Amino acid sequence: MPKKLFGTSSGSGGCADFFAFALSRIDENAELKVDSDLRNELMNKSQILWPNKSASDIVDDLEDALNYPHLLSTFRLDSAKKENEIDVAILRSLLKTQNENSISQLSLALTWNRIDIAKDYIFTDEKAWEDNDLYDLMFTAISTDKPDFVEIFMENNCDISKFLTYRRLLNLYNNMPKNCILYKRLIQIRRIKGKIDEEYKSFIFKEIGDVIESLLDNLFKHSFSKLKLSLDQINDINIKPHQTIDNICGNPYLELFIYSILTDKAEIANIFWNYNNEISSALIAAKIFREYDKFVTDKDETYNQLADSYEKRAVDVIQSCYEENLEDAQLLLLRQIPEFGNSTLLSMASAFECKNFVSTTCFQDMLAKLWYGQIYTDAKWINILFSIILPLLSPLFLDLNFDINKLNLEEMNAHAETQNDIEMKELKKDKTK
Repeated sequence: MPKKLFGTSSGSGGCADFFAFALSRIDENAELKVDSDLRNELMNKSQILWPNKSASDIVDDLEDALNYPHLLSTFRLDSAKKENEIDVAILRSLLKTQNENSISQLSLALTWNRIDIAKDYIFTDEKAWEDNDLYDLMFTAISTDKPDFVEIFMENNCDISKFLTYRRLLNLYNNMPKNCILYKRLIQIRRIKGKIDEEYKSFIFKEIGDVIESLLDNLFKHSFSKLKLSLDQINDINIKPHQTIDNICGNPYLELFIYSILTDKAEIANIFWNYNNEISSALIAAKIFREYDKFVTDKDETYNQLADSYEKRAVDVIQSCYEENLEDAQLLLLRQIPEFGNSTLLSMASAFECKNFVSTTCFQDMLAKLWYGQIYTDAKWINILFSIILPLLSPLFLDLNFDINKLNLEEMNAHAETQNDIEMKELKKDKTK
């Protein structure tokens, strides 16, 4: 007969109290056997509880059960914490049955969303985790929106730069909640295109990239636009996988940040934001949330608040950089960002109408330098007058001087990129301490 998990509640009376008493006494003795003194005490109790049954047989049955300590658990009910104690007791009992399998234990804790159990009973100094031990659990933690587990997995040697392949990323998108705006938008686009038969098929990278581009006012071509793979293709053993589908994503932290923003996983997005170019990723998030707000029919201000929050982060970071080093901060505004189609913070903030960011001293000073530093001193006064009256047409009236001595963008980009790489390496070192 298969052995089954057994749990008993101390304080609930009858058999439960009898069994709990026996276990407590055995724990005190640090032995999983009934000595003569305890046996006599148990027989006396059993005669009181069950006068019509053999006390000796009852104690014998109890001793048989003690041969399987990993299946036994007891807890005491407290009316104030009844539900919580039951949950913990049951989960601890289940963990006992998986005593030799840490992955199974973690899976249980993750399913129950009990980060306290994971910290106190599973992630101990006794266990050394390999980086790939936690990949499947990390996928589950991200897709089911459990930020505490995402953090603890990262702290325990789950390397995101090795974890996130294109296959896993596409699977994450195809496991998104059906009530999130991205999912609804993807389905809506399929219906508009008349692809009703494909409505419930898995999404491909290109579809997701097209939505991202539209949310960002087509400021740049997203890398997903070049990837036409679907889960149906990559899971078919008869089709040779695309050579890049199992490769590591080029910028895994950024990909997971954008994914978390698009799928309404705000707390997980916060985790990955810290590992990215903080200003550009914050501006991207602010723009996406403001676009999401347009799809909300009620007066819910959640998306607007999130947008304002991320724009404030961008403002705080650039202001902090500006106060520390004026020139380097202004170079950051002009540095081309490869992940976003070589856009600059200057162009992103302007295109996304991030008014608070545009209003910063750093941004305004850079605009002034670009404007006054690039107009030829011999421009005709009549042309300058027309450019003031019709500023949008000023390029037609004024010659712009991109003298390498005045504004060497290539050199600025290289310097700013080097500075940013150094800052990112230092940040990652701090995160791993």
